[in-house]
Amino acid sequence: MKVGLEEIYNILPHRYPFLFIDNIVNLVPGKKATGLKGITSNEDILLLSPSLIIEAMAQVAGITLSYNNQHRAGDYAGYLIEVKDFSFLEEIHIGDRLFFDIELIQKFGNLFRFTGKARAGDRIIAKGELSIAIVSITG
Repeated sequence: MKVGLEEIYNILPHRYPFLFIDNIVNLVPGKKATGLKGITSNEDILLLSPSLIIEAMAQVAGITLSYNNQHRAGDYAGYLIEVKDFSFLEEIHIGDRLFFDIELIQKFGNLFRFTGKARAGDRIIAKGELSIAIVSITG
C-alpha cells in the first residue's frame, strides 16, 4: 500500500524542514515500509548531516507503527530511543532518490526495534537498527 504526503501529515507531527520523507511507496502496517525522499538542491540538508538519515528512517518506522492503528497522531507520540550498529557506507548526491527500508524485528510492550537501510538505487547509503518507544500523550 502507498501513503501520500497528506496522510503522512495526519500521522506525523513533523513538517518542513524536519520531515525527511516525501511518501511511503510500500507499507505493510505494523510490519515494514519503504519511504522515499528525493534529494534536490533545495533539500541538501541530508547531504550535510548523515545522522538525519537515521531520523528519516525513524519517521518511516513511526508511520509503520501508526498507520491503521490505535497509535494515531494527537493521542500518542513516538520517540527514537536507541540507534545500534549503524554504518554510513556511501555519500548522498543531489538528484538521488533515497529509499528507506524499515522492518520490525522485535516488540516488547510499547518498545519496537527495527532494522533498516537507506539506499539510492543499488547503493546502500546506511544501515543499522533503531528502537522507537510509543507513549500516550493524552494522560
